[in-house]
Amino acid sequence: MKVNSLLLPHPVLGKNDDVAGEFRLKEPGLSIRQTEKTTKLLIDFILKNETLERLISNKGAGFNVEVECPATFYRKSFFSTEPKFEVEIDKNGLRGKVTVSFYITPNKKIPEYKISGANSDYADSSFEINEGDVLGYAGTTSFNAEILWEDLKRIFNIMKIKHDPEREEGPAIISLNEDIIYIYLSREDYARYDKYKEENDNFTWIFHSSIV
Repeated sequence: MKVNSLLLPHPVLGKNDDVAGEFRLKEPGLSIRQTEKTTKLLIDFILKNETLERLISNKGAGFNVEVECPATFYRKSFFSTEPKFEVEIDKNGLRGKVTVSFYITPNKKIPEYKISGANSDYADSSFEINEGDVLGYAGTTSFNAEILWEDLKRIFNIMKIKHDPEREEGPAIISLNEDIIYIYLSREDYARYDKYKEENDNFTWIFHSSIV
């Protein structure tokens, strides 16, 4: 749902210039960890608006993350009153392009809703808000969940990446003399590979595939 293109009767933080304040994901944005069994989304929001902060603190509203995958018809919303939380989804529920949208929604009806920093066009009006209405919007992003874990397992079983202590730099050397294929990297290349792999563990399969 593209909130900015909708005509809503009430002001929404993050929709054009409806409300002064800030609602967004902390940099660098959505963090994703994919394992053999699950896909984990690590959410961390920044919210700056007195009305919404108070409403969430009082459990009258919360952060709503909507995950949708057209290929599997998966669609689910995850609700939290904490700005930092984790969403875990079974890997079988996602395939191909996955769209994730971020909202603030109330969990109960609000008869007379006013928000601090509302645009003067609203003329200090109050609004009747129903459960699930959008009060804040932090955008939409997407990622690709196409990971062939069985194929990756087979690659890991037949190939190992090691460092060559005899070479400071130079190209990779492939050894086919044993049951397992060994790819030897120079000390310089292996140090880079090892450091980046530790910092980005969920992308280990990409490093292996690139080297292969």
